[in-house]
Amino acid sequence: MLRFLTKAGNDPRFNASTLLAEIEQDTKLSIADRLIYRFALIPLTRSALQRQSQQFTWMNRPGWPNWGDGRDDPMNLTKYFMTSMPVDDSVGQADFPSNWNLQARKGTNDLLNWCGESPAVRSVLIDSALGLGAAPDKTSPLTYPIDLLDWKLERRSWFLKRMESLEEFLSAAQPPKYPFAVDTELAAKGKPVYARYCADCHDVGAPRTCKVMPAAEIGTDTNRMATWTQAAADQANTAVKDLGIIRPNLIHNSGYCSPPLDGLWMRAPYLHNGSVPTVRDLLEPVDRRPAKFYRGYDVYDPVRIGFIASGPAAEHAGFLVDVTVRGNGNQGHVYGTDLTDAEKQALLEYLKTL
Repeated sequence: MLRFLTKAGNDPRFNASTLLAEIEQDTKLSIADRLIYRFALIPLTRSALQRQSQQFTWMNRPGWPNWGDGRDDPMNLTKYFMTSMPVDDSVGQADFPSNWNLQARKGTNDLLNWCGESPAVRSVLIDSALGLGAAPDKTSPLTYPIDLLDWKLERRSWFLKRMESLEEFLSAAQPPKYPFAVDTELAAKGKPVYARYCADCHDVGAPRTCKVMPAAEIGTDTNRMATWTQAAADQANTAVKDLGIIRPNLIHNSGYCSPPLDGLWMRAPYLHNGSVPTVRDLLEPVDRRPAKFYRGYDVYDPVRIGFIASGPAAEHAGFLVDVTVRGNGNQGHVYGTDLTDAEKQALLEYLKTL
């Protein structure tokens, strides 16, 4: 999406005459609106997109891994937008996390983001909004050209109120229910397996849920973790504070957070970088997990819990994930790989109910 937008901004066809002709095919603008579009909105949008293309040159370097559908490089996006730190060689492609039921992530000392960089839901929302271009103060170095206009708007108070409303909504929003039939008898057999292998790290309120698991213990690909540093956190915290916004500060950790598993069925592919297509694959030893698969196909596999990730249709609709590409490693999280096939099937059935 970012590449498409920046290419559009640099295309000579992105001009008032071309765009107004397309708009006119759908709706009739007033004379005043046409003038606003021709002399303000379209030129300013083009200028902003061209400026952003310069901000994103780091992700277009030769040999740089593509994120693909449903992933981005969240902390590098934050680092290069909210700090003055030089571009480095780190890559951190990561799956989009679920954003429902955020109330479950508000326990004492609970952390958010894949590596626990944020200690509060409100911080995640504020930093995400700023990273997408929200500009609560016209004096901010993060603002866009239109904010240079001396409008008498209380942008900061509006911004904070918006973040409060968004937090309330996402805290109460519930995950989608599993849409297919569940074998309740088999799920009941899987519940004690879950309690033995998964609950300590993934039950809401459990000792290790929403806490950072040391990288050496979890064993997953460390590239995402390495994108963020304490120096980046310090600069980002200063940038937000300079906007007059008070929120819990970003931090740096060496490990990965263990989130609640509500709505797990809908969160495929799995691990922080989306490198394992189904839960059933995640219960296999690393050398038996798919080395290549396609993500982005929307046909569900209720047996293995995940989306169909191989075959002509998946290949046609999806993006190829190769686990040998830097940042795509599918190693680690070997919990439950030693279960019997019967125990794995029972566990899968129970996980559908979360």
